[in-house]
Amino acid sequence: MALIDIVKWEQPGELLAWRFPNTGLTTAAPVFVNESQEALLFRGGKLYDVLGPGAHTLTTENIPILGKLVNLPFGGQSPFSAEVWFVNRAVTLDVNWGTPDPIQVEDPKYGIIVPVRAFGQLGMRVADAGAFVTKLVGATQSFSRTELSSYFRGIVTARVKTAVATAIVRQGISILEISSKLQKLSEQVESEIAPELRPFGVELIAFRVLSINVPEDDEWV
Repeated sequence: MALIDIVKWEQPGELLAWRFPNTGLTTAAPVFVNESQEALLFRGGKLYDVLGPGAHTLTTENIPILGKLVNLPFGGQSPFSAEVWFVNRAVTLDVNWGTPDPIQVEDPKYGIIVPVRAFGQLGMRVADAGAFVTKLVGATQSFSRTELSSYFRGIVTARVKTAVATAIVRQGISILEISSKLQKLSEQVESEIAPELRPFGVELIAFRVLSINVPEDDEWV
């Protein structure tokens, strides 16, 4: 097993998590962590340490748990096997979402069934890198922003559909008037979605419902 002397991020910025490809490490090897990133040290599927931005050295003084992982001297350094994950914790604010199919609701003002669609934007960031890698990323080599938004798309659309239907049917808001309620709907859906993302180490930021409308090809328009 080839031993690596330098451990650093070597991937494009669109990734949220990336596993360093070589597990052959040595003590005294520097680990370079960029701003808005964290580096996670795993062994046997267990998280041992989290390193913040800056230059770090894999020594037993800096990372006490290495004393349990490394036992034999090796020319002034000690080889050991471990996984290093880099996690990008920068905020992603440009995630677009939309209901894939129209929501069939009865307009309380006109008494007819109306198909409506909702669109919006949200932001997310990795708040807990350890939970993010262990519970969501798993054994893959990397995890992108696109994969993150795809993973939670079902939760978002389900909550939006329920909120829109509730506003129109139970609160008696006509589809022609619902645009004035977008801020309140955004806050309601955000409060429902955020707790579902938190166990995966993901924080929901700036959730917005930007538009609720009837498809243009519908006869009601």
